[in-house]
Amino acid sequence: MPRTQTHHLQLPFFTFDGTREMKLVYLMRVLRDLVNKIAYFFFPIYLFISGQKLLTPIFPSLSQVQAGMMLIALYYLVYKLIMLSTAIPLGRLAVRLGYQKTLTYSYVLNALYFLVLFLSLNQPWLILLAAVMDGTQANMFWPIYKTVLTKSARKNKIGSDLGLLQFLLQLVAVISPAIAGLISLRLGFEVLFLVGLIGTLGGLIVVMMMELKTDRSQPSWREFLSWLKEKRYQKLSLSMAGRYFSDTIIYLWPLYVFFLLKETSKVGYLYTLSLFLAMMVTMFTAAVIDKLKNRKVFDVSGSLLSLTWLARTQAASVLSIALVDTINQLISNFHWLYYDMILFRRGKCRKAHAYFVYYEEIMAAVGIVFWLVFAGIFLVMNQWHGLFVLGAIGVLMSLLIKDKHED
Repeated sequence: MPRTQTHHLQLPFFTFDGTREMKLVYLMRVLRDLVNKIAYFFFPIYLFISGQKLLTPIFPSLSQVQAGMMLIALYYLVYKLIMLSTAIPLGRLAVRLGYQKTLTYSYVLNALYFLVLFLSLNQPWLILLAAVMDGTQANMFWPIYKTVLTKSARKNKIGSDLGLLQFLLQLVAVISPAIAGLISLRLGFEVLFLVGLIGTLGGLIVVMMMELKTDRSQPSWREFLSWLKEKRYQKLSLSMAGRYFSDTIIYLWPLYVFFLLKETSKVGYLYTLSLFLAMMVTMFTAAVIDKLKNRKVFDVSGSLLSLTWLARTQAASVLSIALVDTINQLISNFHWLYYDMILFRRGKCRKAHAYFVYYEEIMAAVGIVFWLVFAGIFLVMNQWHGLFVLGAIGVLMSLLIKDKHED
């Protein structure tokens, strides 16, 4: 099927490569995000509450806040340790099995993961088993998804393709926090996990509709270590680390807002409000981002975005939280879309699969460091502001990413 230019939502400049494969890749990702945004939005809060029940009797010297934070850190440390140890072996297995089978197995494992989370409501220790399953299924899904997306997009249209995808994901993000807040308030966390289970099985149908060609580049520890010795790859790795710091603290932000507002439904509605205007920015950014010839706007957006992290240290009311969230969303939409455009351009090569497997290795290693620092911050200082400063530093580190010809 020839590549076509397809219009969406009657927006004349919002286009993408409309092949059948790309449409299914988009559908797979959008459905996955819809499920995860609903099931995971309050997951840090669930871990926090479970930590108070599980760890306080074992470690009475911990405060309620510290116990909750330690279980969050422990979950993600286990998750990242599993990812670090399995990324390359599972990447090699994916080449042997083929992308279709590997994605199928990842979805089945993800469905079982949500079932284990549901059972953990009565058996909190199952949360750690869930972390093992989560790390395994993530390594079976993300490198393949990113490889297929990269291979399917034309190099000079990657920005537009990612822009449309970001717009669709934000459309999901606008509605899902409020839905998750309402479900959590009326029915409880356990229903969110059942939504995750059912939605994942629905996503499995989309995977079975796809016809995926397997990239035969075999990842290996030897090649990964040789890449790490290259100066330009070291800069790329540092930018990845910065991206992880920023994304992870944004993920934890609803927990901080929950501490301030003391109600889950308000967290969801407030987050929905800040995302709405950001969709409009994405709509116009996607139309022009491939045409940008220099990165000055990217550098400026990174500098401003880092300042919004520092502003979060002063946000304490509904109005100030909404203002900071809105400004952050408006700036970050362009910044991270530009970042992803460069990241995927660099992955568009015959070693695409290995490139994204190594990406997961780096993010796993960075994640282990982050969650150790996170645990240390709340054991020693027991406050959030250190995390927000780390988020500001992370955004500045993301500016190290460059196209190959710029290295």
